Amino acid sequence: EGHCFGGDKFAWPLQWAAMIGDLRAIDALLAAGHDPNVKMTDWFDSEPLGWAASFGQNKAIEALCEAAALTDEDGA
Repeated sequence: EGHCFGGDKFAWPLQWAAMIGDLRAIDALLAAGHDPNVKMTDWFDSEPLGWAASFGQNKAIEALCEAAALTDEDGA
């Protein structure tokens, strides 16, 4: 957490929720209007879908895909 989130998981809440597989948080954030494809400028422009995939959070991957999250291959 310290090296990629700078100790502030709330700066990038969708990436954090995706990383830990918190589906309720993902749903709430998306419902509140958070962009499922937001780029984490502090960490190589990484997107929530990439965090979910990197940490094996399959249910988070599904939730983000349902929210129309795009992969880099799709042109995001």
